[in-house]
Amino acid sequence: MVRPSAAGKAYPLMATHEALKILKKMGLNKVLLTCNEVNLPSRRVIEGLVKKFGGRFDGIHNMTYKGSTFNARRYWIER
Repeated sequence: MVRPSAAGKAYPLMATHEALKILKKMGLNKVLLTCNEVNLPSRRVIEGLVKKFGGRFDGIHNMTYKGSTFNARRYWIER
């Protein structure tokens, strides 16, 4: 989550990029990223990472989190 005053400054993109680098060092070459279908900022971040690192859209699937069900977009990044 990004505080409103930091919105639009690419912090989620940078943070996720750093997390992917750490995961790569740990030997994880395939990572699943998901976001709620209606969460456009998260979708933009993930799709930017997919373009940068290579990956693919895996479709929209129903997910349940803390008792709430929603449509989640799934993306695999393989490095």
